[in-house]
Amino acid sequence: MKNLLTICAVAILLITATVPAQADLVTLVGSPTHLDDENWEYIYDVYTEGAQVQTVRLIGFTGLEVVNSLNQRWDPTAARHGAFSPEMLSPAYPSIESGGSWMVTGADYEMLNTWHTPSEYLGTGMYTGYYCFGGFEGQSDTPIQTIAGKTWAATDGVQWFANLSQGGVTGLVGTLRLVHPLGPSTISYELLDNDENMIASGSITGPVPEPATIGLLGLGSLMLVRRKHRR
Repeated sequence: MKNLLTICAVAILLITATVPAQADLVTLVGSPTHLDDENWEYIYDVYTEGAQVQTVRLIGFTGLEVVNSLNQRWDPTAARHGAFSPEMLSPAYPSIESGGSWMVTGADYEMLNTWHTPSEYLGTGMYTGYYCFGGFEGQSDTPIQTIAGKTWAATDGVQWFANLSQGGVTGLVGTLRLVHPLGPSTISYELLDNDENMIASGSITGPVPEPATIGLLGLGSLMLVRRKHRR
């Protein structure tokens, strides 16, 4: 019995050690979904512990291959639009709150939020139109911009410049949808506040080329080199 209690205590310590001490973070909702069209759907939640959250970055894959509009995201502004009229927000969100539930907006990328109710989003966001970088419709093939002190190409990944939270709340402040042809592996994320300071970073599941694909690309390059030498 004593040994059993010791084992349980060790297990609890190990589990506790794996829980992030920092509550400003990005988490994957459920598991990535392999869609019928061979693309992968990734749903991310953004949490804060009182910090302002202005920019969310996912890093480690090409944003030029993003399939969906990155405007498929939800935040406190969409959940409690307050001073902003539905007509103003409709072009920028896939759905907004109406009578305590989600209402599609009529945008080309409209869809309901099936992961959270409007009441689960905390605080007050600040509507900034829609600014998402990497794979966003209307971007050039090789966009390069300097945002929050860092030069970004869409091949770096994607980022949402969204003002998800003005601070002072602890909990859920955003949900982001990403559809990409690459399957799941490990990428990284960053959260920045309104003063462009890094408030959180870490590893998370996201779209990454499969090892087999990378191996085939390397093998193809090697074969081309050998052919040149033979000539």
